[in-house]
Amino acid sequence: MSYSPDIMKLLEENNIDSSSTGLGTLEYLRLLPLLFEQNKELFQRIKHLEQELIPKLDLTKRAGVKKFLNCSDGKISSMMNDGRLKEGVHFIKELKGRKAKITFIESGIRGYKEENS
Repeated sequence: MSYSPDIMKLLEENNIDSSSTGLGTLEYLRLLPLLFEQNKELFQRIKHLEQELIPKLDLTKRAGVKKFLNCSDGKISSMMNDGRLKEGVHFIKELKGRKAKITFIESGIRGYKEENS
């Protein structure tokens, strides 16, 4: 029986016999955690590549944050009010006269998305 190069590599690295009669039940069971880990690594790579390919958003502005987090203005306001987005970590509030100017912190917003996805 022939296996893909990745499976053959896993078999060799873990001293699993890949005889011509195929793998037995125990060998398949031993492969499951290895395949799961490999799948997890591939998922992380895909996630990283997606982030690199997605058009760059200005995460210091509310419009960019809305698109990046895929949520509405109201949701962002509620997240700021209930503490999910923290002042000094995710955004900076500057008072200009009677208005407050909100500037989002890019690294904080990226971190928030990673923690909550």
